[in-house]
Amino acid sequence: MINKSELSITECLPWFIALVFSTAVILLAGGTTLWSHALILTFIGAFLVISPPFVSISRFLNFAFIGLTLWIAFSFIPLPKALLPARSDIAINQFGFDIAHSITAQPRLSWENTLLYLAGVSWVFLVLSWQTGHRLRKLFFWGITIVTALLGIGIIYGQTKGIMYPLTHDSILKIKSAYHFTYFPNRNQTALIIALGSILAYGLFIESLKRKQIIAIGLTLLLSAIHVATLAFIASRAGVILCFLGIGLLSLRYLRAAQTRHYSFAALTVLFIFALAFILSGTESSQRVTDLMLNFDLFTGYRSYVYQDTANMIADYWICGVGLGNFQYYFSEYMALSAADRTVIHPESDWLWFTAETGILGLFFLLGLFFLLLKHLNFNLWSHRGETLRVTGSIALTAFALHSMFDVPAHRFGSFALPVIIYGLVREKTVGFVFPLYARWLWRALGCVFIINGYIWGMSAYKNTPNHHLNVEDQIETCSELIKNKQYSALGNAVANANIYLPMYWKTQYFTGIHELINTKDIKLAEPSFRRAIFLDTNNESISLSIGNLLIRIDAQRAYPFLKSAINQAPQARKEQTLTELIANINTYSNSTTFLLEHLWHDYPEHRLSIVQKVKGELQREFLQSSLSNKTYFDALKTHEQENLFAIMLASGNSDFITEYFATNRNATISHWFTKARLLAHGGAYADACSLVEKKMPIPKMSVFEKRDPDVLEANIKQNPKDIVSAIILLNYSIENRNWSKVSDVCKRIILDRSCPNYVYYWLAIAEKQNGRPKEAWDVWLQYHTLQSLFLTNH
Repeated sequence: MINKSELSITECLPWFIALVFSTAVILLAGGTTLWSHALILTFIGAFLVISPPFVSISRFLNFAFIGLTLWIAFSFIPLPKALLPARSDIAINQFGFDIAHSITAQPRLSWENTLLYLAGVSWVFLVLSWQTGHRLRKLFFWGITIVTALLGIGIIYGQTKGIMYPLTHDSILKIKSAYHFTYFPNRNQTALIIALGSILAYGLFIESLKRKQIIAIGLTLLLSAIHVATLAFIASRAGVILCFLGIGLLSLRYLRAAQTRHYSFAALTVLFIFALAFILSGTESSQRVTDLMLNFDLFTGYRSYVYQDTANMIADYWICGVGLGNFQYYFSEYMALSAADRTVIHPESDWLWFTAETGILGLFFLLGLFFLLLKHLNFNLWSHRGETLRVTGSIALTAFALHSMFDVPAHRFGSFALPVIIYGLVREKTVGFVFPLYARWLWRALGCVFIINGYIWGMSAYKNTPNHHLNVEDQIETCSELIKNKQYSALGNAVANANIYLPMYWKTQYFTGIHELINTKDIKLAEPSFRRAIFLDTNNESISLSIGNLLIRIDAQRAYPFLKSAINQAPQARKEQTLTELIANINTYSNSTTFLLEHLWHDYPEHRLSIVQKVKGELQREFLQSSLSNKTYFDALKTHEQENLFAIMLASGNSDFITEYFATNRNATISHWFTKARLLAHGGAYADACSLVEKKMPIPKMSVFEKRDPDVLEANIKQNPKDIVSAIILLNYSIENRNWSKVSDVCKRIILDRSCPNYVYYWLAIAEKQNGRPKEAWDVWLQYHTLQSLFLTNH
């Protein structure tokens, strides 16, 4: 066991405070973003001011850090238009911010992300300056393991009780892990923390086996079991894989050497028991892992599509990236394979994310930082002479690095701070470079910047998030209710609160535009906010449609670009529905109906049939006449579309168009002659209409069966009304004998059966006309023609 008298307070105190800080950030990082960021910046700023880093592991690490920082700062510098990436200028115009022609389209958001990046790097340098050793390492590995075990117990309790973690309120990002108790919106990040703790607990178990410490063996086994049980309750395949991969590597490492093989077998036995218990648990987590082992689909499906779309985005912005924090606002333009009904905020990989936002040079500097830190672990991982706890910590860090390749563990500081502490504890004490005095004052100045911004964040959290966990959805809901109840005087404060909490959310910008429109009555001042809302979620056509519907009551010409955007954004399956809703609102609210509909008619020729169906009065008459007079357009229509157009003409009382068409077009098809028959029926000449269709409609082929006695067939049908075969044979017999009364009766019987052939309607129409019922015959012809059109469309 550790002799605590051998550890000085000055050696332990910074690590203890860091562990408490990391735990607090994990507990807060799940949803109270403002409070979490305020805590991070204030704490790290205070550390930098009181005790700035005085050593670094190498000059090269310093150069990589300074280079990356300058490259990130470069994205704020205004550039000539010719040097900007392809679509940055368009993005800036749509965002409508003052800093034009900079790489980052959103300077405020990029500044916030830059502060968090600097906080992360400062955290690394702080940890590198603290003293380490075997005794301290062992003490704090115990501390970290106990902390993660307690977090795990909280997860198990929450899952069994069916409750959510009360501080998880990032549903605004639409990645909240519904039905799972998790400290982060993404349960994989919570699972990673537990996986790191499980690897450290298992390493302490092996260390206890080596030293034959019975009590420590029991405690470490208990802690390991708690971690594995927790992972069984979190439906995260990545967390489970990293846990068992880490403890498996630990066991195999000591199996290689003869002097360690005897207790390695014991460790492998424990590993086998844990794995078996996990698989047999039957939880959602075990089922997902089992499916993954059978199908190996971790890198297929949705993730692979996001990776490919992100690669296309990087190809467009490979030099400078899009600026920190701007990924999700550009990515909506690249969602070709990964198109979904939600906003994608990250590319499912920290490395891809950073590359997309900082470019290839940013990735180069980051890789430099990573490999320099890796190099200064300074020992052979597979040497059996290596210290067990250092090997354990190194494997835990490897798990974190692997996780960052197909997920985003560094996205939240809470899941980043703990691995940095583990790195500082694993690294042997070496001094490569001592900072000069002025560098320490620079660190202190940076600490003051952190404290000031942390205070600002904290005040924002205090003023705008009552009860310390109110999220932006509450503010958005408030905006919606105020507008619904026409309480416009209070709208400004609610909009301001939403802009403070999460300005780059489409609903925030949408309500900001409404507030500006109400206050100023000037569409020009509201347009930038409306365009920003569309840019923030380009896959959501309802945003453009809502804005367009709002503006058509005021200015049709300024409304039209938004309405057009809604149609262009809508997927093919929803275009017709979007157009229907749009025209309904135009007819209801706009004073410039003709202007808007004429533009739609001109811009969307493929939807003209839908447009003419939905407009009324003289404008419909004008559109109908235009459709028939434009031979190129009319001939391009499908047969059933042409006929639908004729049907609209008849229903709207514009039959003179059809009469003129047939008078000037001698080469009309059968479908057009059917329309002419419609025209006759419309005038009451049902017999003439039926005669015309009968003359032009080809006689359908009928099913052929062997001939039987009609009396036997009648008996069969009477005994079994669903005997369709007997009925069709009887129908053939009746048609041959021109017994139209019998034909009509048999056809009506057959039609009652759902499997009735289409040709039955043909002969029923013929029979009804022969029996002196032309109106009923015409109704049957309409049914037959509809069925034939559907058949031809489907085949």
